Amino acid sequence: MKIIEWNINGRSNTNYEVPKFVSQTIIKDVDIVILTEFSSVDDGLIESLKESNYTIFYNKIRKEKNKILIGVKNEIISHSNSIKVNETMNNPHGDEEPNFLEIEVEINNKKITIVGSRIRDGKELFKKEQFNTLKNHLEKIKGATVCAGDFNVWSSYIMRTWRLKPDNYQFYTPWYSGGFKNPDTWSHVGKSLYKSLIDHFITRDIELYNVGYIWDFVNVENGYGSLQPEDYKSDLKGYPDHAILQANLKL
Repeated sequence: MKIIEWNINGRSNTNYEVPKFVSQTIIKDVDIVILTEFSSVDDGLIESLKESNYTIFYNKIRKEKNKILIGVKNEIISHSNSIKVNETMNNPHGDEEPNFLEIEVEINNKKITIVGSRIRDGKELFKKEQFNTLKNHLEKIKGATVCAGDFNVWSSYIMRTWRLKPDNYQFYTPWYSGGFKNPDTWSHVGKSLYKSLIDHFITRDIELYNVGYIWDFVNVENGYGSLQPEDYKSDLKGYPDHAILQANLKL
């Protein structure tokens, strides 16, 4: 089955429509979708996904903040009445928290926890507190887990500074080799045209393969004009400015 994570550049807006190509891209062949920087409760996007037989979850208590949306294709859900949704992390230290949404669902008769997260950008301590909060939460989850999101750091930083327990957590990031010649070697372009790999998967007891970044949605038909994947795109309000992070998932 196919899983994607996609930062769609909502930027805490509450009065905009997600471009139609977002849902059209998802419903082609995606089984599990995690959208980060999903901010407005866009009836068009949600209804389109529901009409295409997805069960949809998104943050309800985070008002005027970036939210997470998780969608799961109905045909792979074993028991829809047993799905658990969690919007909060137990954070007794009061540290900064990332954008976060978690569901526990049975897929093909196996319980799996799906976590969507986005580390909010800022100073080093601000990020570190969010990482620690997410780390502490992930370590308390039992069983098969997949966490995906925009971490706003390279995977090398995560692996150097995080020591997730148990040790069988795995990090998945598209392979970076030979510079940035191809769009599949970066997931975001900054104002200075600096390219970075900041969208990742973290899993436990779940195998991923065919992990990659996809930029083919950046074209004239989708409203990007003459822009190319290697160009800065974040000033296009509401238009995704990160690559689609995709993988095949094997339970």
